[in-house]
Amino acid sequence: MLSSNASLTASIQTAIADDGSEDIVPPLATGNKGPSGREGEQTRELITLKEQELEAAKRMPGTTKAEITVRNQRCEAIQKEIDVMNNLGKSYSEFADREEKKADKIQKEKLEKLQAANDQQIDLINRNHLATGDFGR
Repeated sequence: MLSSNASLTASIQTAIADDGSEDIVPPLATGNKGPSGREGEQTRELITLKEQELEAAKRMPGTTKAEITVRNQRCEAIQKEIDVMNNLGKSYSEFADREEKKADKIQKEKLEKLQAANDQQIDLINRNHLATGDFGR
C-alpha cells in the first residue's frame, strides 16, 4: 500500500509539473505560524497536502476513457485517504453513526427513485387500460 501511495503521489506530482506550474507541490498556508512558531513560515499539514494532491488529480487530463478512469481512481483513492485522516482519533461510534447516516441517505434516495419509477409504470398501465378499455375482464 505504501509503495502504491508513493507511485500515486509521484504520478500526480508529474501531472502537476506537466500542467506548467512552477512547483511540484504548491506552497501551503504561507503567512501562518509554522512549527517553530515564526510568522510567515510554511506549514505543511498532511491533510492540506492531500487536499492539494486531490485538486491536482482533478486537473489531470481527461481526453480519453482511460485517462478519465485513471483520474477518477486517483481522486477516489486520495479522497479515501483524506477521510481516514479526518477520522483519526474519533471514536468508532461517531464514525459508525456518520457512516450509517450516509448509508440511510443513499437508501432513501434509491427508494425514492424506485417509488417514482413505480408510480410512472402504474400511470402508464392505467393510461393503456383506459385507452384500450380493458379493465381486467
